[in-house]
Amino acid sequence: MDLKESDLGLLENAVEEWSCELQLREKELEKSKEEGEKYLDKVSRGLQGKEIQLQRNESLLQRKESQLQQQARELALKHKEMKEIAEEHTKTPKSKERQIEDQAKEIELKQK
Repeated sequence: MDLKESDLGLLENAVEEWSCELQLREKELEKSKEEGEKYLDKVSRGLQGKEIQLQRNESLLQRKESQLQQQARELALKHKEMKEIAEEHTKTPKSKERQIEDQAKEIELKQK
């Protein structure tokens, strides 16, 4: 019986030692888990901040795009107006010249 009691005592000591090692390992894992969760929270907050900034930038770009489109429409309209004015100015001297010629012909006819 002494062998069995001594074997039993050795087993109990081994079980206690393993239990202590498991508890230590469990604490280490819990600490590692907490650190991991803190890191993930930090990364998540950082990503949320970047997402908000991206949304602001997207909104700003959309407003700028809208402004540029409006400016392009205004420039196209001004270009059209300038083209019409230029065409009118090129026609004006010719039409005045014709008017003068017509008036000259009328005067000649009246004089005859």
